[in-house]
Amino acid sequence: RIFFLGASHGVAEQAFLQLHQELPNLQLAGTETLRRGPWGRVPNHRILDRIRRSRADILLVALGFPRQELWIYDHREELGNVKLAVGVGRSLDYFSGRIHRPSALLRKLGLEWMATWFGAHQHFQSKQRRQRVWNAVWHFPWTLLLK
Repeated sequence: RIFFLGASHGVAEQAFLQLHQELPNLQLAGTETLRRGPWGRVPNHRILDRIRRSRADILLVALGFPRQELWIYDHREELGNVKLAVGVGRSLDYFSGRIHRPSALLRKLGLEWMATWFGAHQHFQSKQRRQRVWNAVWHFPWTLLLK
């Protein structure tokens, strides 16, 4: 049983439908989008209660790095039946078909970041997405080389 936490409205459900076609024994325990904005926020105690009541074995958290890892770490003792909790970033967007993966050639050459950089304007938090790519691809390696 799998529970999806995060991504945009409707993405988790669509991702599950796509995954279910390839893995028919996959069971959906539940989804929660963590709606953005001051009026749509869901308190953590309600989310944790939904996860526990769902009896999920696996929790996939799509909140973006590092928020997803911090959320898992902060709530790991309160997840009930969950045996595996993983931060999956944009994976639910890919699984749902909302965002198309870059070409196989770019992926094979290790240039998937280019598609993220040039396609950032199409996504929520485009400025932050570009900044993460800049830090990972240029700033961090350059800093290491200078040390």
